[in-house]
This record gives sequence, C-alpha cells and structure tokens, in this order.
Amino acid sequence: MNKFSILRDTWPSIDRFTNGADDMHVPQLDTLVFEGRPNTGVRLSPDTGHGALSKLPEVMRIMIGWLRNRLARRESTRVKGC
Repeated sequence: MNKFSILRDTWPSIDRFTNGADDMHVPQLDTLVFEGRPNTGVRLSPDTGHGALSKLPEVMRIMIGWLRNRLARRESTRVKGC
C-alpha cells in the first residue's frame, strides 16, 4: 500500500479522527491530514493531549453523536435503494 493511498482512496466506511491539540506524540498535521475525505470526521480537542483522554466524556458525546448521524444517513440511503 502506498503510504499516501489512505488519503486519496475512498472505501465504504466511515472514519472519525479525534486527538488533543496539545498531543506531544502525534503532530496536529497527522490528524488534520484526513480533513475533507468522504465520510470522515476530524477534530482536535483544545487544551488536551494524546487521544484527548483528559476530555473523554466530552469527546465520547461528540463521537457518539457523529456516529449516530453517519449511521442514520447510511441506513436511510440503504433503505431508499431497496
């Protein structure tokens, strides 16, 4: 696999990338590079580090809401095509 193929290729999945804006292990660019990909959500949480773990309750609410929204859209598209 070409190391850049994940950025240009699309596949039938939904992806969510969340990280802390102050992560000392993963540069912001390594998270933000996925912005604009189809079916992909990207978020840098301010004032937190690796994995945004210090804001886990807030991050989980955002992720669950995002996932529900994506799955609902996917399901409505599938039902229409039946």
